[in-house]
Amino acid sequence: MNLATILEPLTVETFFSQYWEKQAIAIQNKTSPKFQEWFTWTQFNHLLNFHRLRYPDDIRFNRDGETLPPVNPKEWRKQLQEGATLILNHVHELDPKIAALAAVLRYELGHPVQVNLYCTPDLEQGFDCHYDTHDVIILQVDGEKEWFVLRETIPFPSSYSRSATDLPPDEPPYLKTILKPGDVLYIPRGHWHYAVPCGDRPSLHLTLGMSCQTGLDWLQWLERQLRDRPQWRQNLPVWENGNTAALEKRLQALGQALAQELTHETWVKKYAQAWFADEVEIAPFALPQQLGLDIFAEGLETCLQRSPTQHLRLEMTSDHSIRVKIGAKQLDFRSDAIDVLKWIFERDRFSLLELAEIAPDLDWDSAIAPLLTQLVTEGVLTVVS
Repeated sequence: MNLATILEPLTVETFFSQYWEKQAIAIQNKTSPKFQEWFTWTQFNHLLNFHRLRYPDDIRFNRDGETLPPVNPKEWRKQLQEGATLILNHVHELDPKIAALAAVLRYELGHPVQVNLYCTPDLEQGFDCHYDTHDVIILQVDGEKEWFVLRETIPFPSSYSRSATDLPPDEPPYLKTILKPGDVLYIPRGHWHYAVPCGDRPSLHLTLGMSCQTGLDWLQWLERQLRDRPQWRQNLPVWENGNTAALEKRLQALGQALAQELTHETWVKKYAQAWFADEVEIAPFALPQQLGLDIFAEGLETCLQRSPTQHLRLEMTSDHSIRVKIGAKQLDFRSDAIDVLKWIFERDRFSLLELAEIAPDLDWDSAIAPLLTQLVTEGVLTVVS
């Protein structure tokens, strides 16, 4: 699943041109409840039964707009039975399918994606009207929920601009919709919203939170780079008897220097590259193959697959070798392996027999086996058992 399949029948191009950062939109699913292929009640039960979840960082309960006090895990079932909404944070770190979804969206959007889960078993409202400081895409897995979305009162709010005195606009919601299984709702950051369960089944939905970088993040990043420059660490001039002339002159000079730094091509490129370098690499454990053992135990019948949580980029180096970049990590390979690498990275799964057919001229012992061994031990490929 990717952004296109989430938004269909709306196109990605229409979404970004007409709705992204502008206004909420509800997208009704006309076919099967597609999100149940990615998350089910069985997976939800597994998370509750087999993960050590801390309250309230990982899991919490809400009712009538308030977070309930911590309770013993033995009481969680009772909280649900009494109508409290259960919130499970960062599901993308707990479930492999959701991890793959978050990784795909992280690559497509260029911004971090967090996935939280909300289970509301009764018709009680879990949250008051509020706004988020990140963009939100809601995937309705099961049950039904009615959503109300109002206009923003602060354009593009951040965590720094949020205030306990903020109030929603004194006007009706501009969007009212009932989400059913397979439906999608996008809410831009800053747009006030609340939801009320409806129907006769518990509501289960996933919330994708996109914490997008802003111009302020770019300035904070640049400030960290300038710490190595003596010019920026030097004391500002003292005020001699209240005379600020020297101070004003220095600040003007620093302002001109900053303007040059902001448009310097090196910084612009480095910041753009830092987005990929900071990307979280989630390489699943696959032992003992990642220790170099039993990789080719099935001979030509051996099947390998790509990790769905990693996105790779291929580059040619100055010495004509092939460099594979995975976030901040990079792997170098012989230049004659480029066609094989491209073929491998174009598919999710393949067998050694298929690989042998497309690369009959490459020697197994000197070229193919070392390449595959490195990809397996680095967590890029896993052996399919």
